[in-house]
Amino acid sequence: MTNPTNKDPLIHFPFYINQYQGILSRYSLEEKGAFISLLCVFLAEDSQLPDNQDQLFRMCLAFTEGERKAVLSVKDKVVETGLEILKYQKEKREKCRESARIGGLARVAKAQAIAQETLKRPSSNKETEKETETDINKDKEEEEEEKKKSKGFIRPTLQEIQNYCQERKNSINPEKWLNFYQSNGWKVGKNSMKDWKAAIRTWETNSFTSPTKPQSKHNNFEQQDYYANTEGFEVC
Repeated sequence: MTNPTNKDPLIHFPFYINQYQGILSRYSLEEKGAFISLLCVFLAEDSQLPDNQDQLFRMCLAFTEGERKAVLSVKDKVVETGLEILKYQKEKREKCRESARIGGLARVAKAQAIAQETLKRPSSNKETEKETETDINKDKEEEEEEKKKSKGFIRPTLQEIQNYCQERKNSINPEKWLNFYQSNGWKVGKNSMKDWKAAIRTWETNSFTSPTKPQSKHNNFEQQDYYANTEGFEVC
């Protein structure tokens, strides 16, 4: 019977062949059997063997005279070996428990780090949302500013441009003129257009009849700006 006061019983022990061959080499076959049996009793009883020999014999199932002599002859060696086993197992268990404790602390620290990182995320998301909102407001302000600049300006249709060019009897290509200003966002230089008819008259003044066929030299700044900002235009 296992000692009821033992709260940490040894349920197994290492049986190293070389070690036990050295220990058991001095004993007879009967004594070897008695050693193993008695060692199991010693470890199961938490390093205790009964002082009463009859009780000891019953625990080892030693009934014959030879078996009982074998038990008594190995008893001291069993106690010595058993104590060494218990010491080794105790140190091993303590190392395992310490490793488990350290591992547990590491897992707790990792969990805490993850929790802290999770708590930071909403704040990070709020900052991102704030930046996005700022960008949207900035775009709206720029759009409103652009509308203010072009307020009162109505973009002409191709037919209106054709009619005005016929009225002026100029040689400007209405379709190319329209494509030019549509492509640059209705800008005159860097400014928004205010009067499209005035822009046509400027082309007339600078003899700017077609983007691909300039009629004369053009030193005028606006005309150079038209050419520089139009793909395929030639600046002379």
